[in-house]
Amino acid sequence: MSFRPKDFGKVAEEIYNALQQSGTIPISNTVIEAWIRTAISRAYYSAFLLINERSGKKFHGKRAHEDLVNYLKGKRGIYSIIGTKLDALRRNRIKADYWLPPKYTAILKNLHWTMLTLYDIFAKVKKCFP
Repeated sequence: MSFRPKDFGKVAEEIYNALQQSGTIPISNTVIEAWIRTAISRAYYSAFLLINERSGKKFHGKRAHEDLVNYLKGKRGIYSIIGTKLDALRRNRIKADYWLPPKYTAILKNLHWTMLTLYDIFAKVKKCFP
């Protein structure tokens, strides 16, 4: 079985769904924020890897994330919208991965926004990059 970028999105979705159902993740409540942060990060990487692969550009290296966003925004229209949404997910992922409380506290509302944005990106990518 080979790995697909959308698999990260499935992990994020499973965490999100479990947290919404309250108590279905067999972990202590003390690490729920870590699960939220993990899901936010995986959702971003799902979108980034999928778009990077389907765009045909396959950006790599230190500037890959910024280069992909700039490439998309430079194309205008729906591509620019995808680039803007991907950049917003990236900024949210950076907060989830690197910012600690009290500067940033990941809550379910952050993950909800992330998942809605991810689903919207997936729908737009399907139209643009079949």
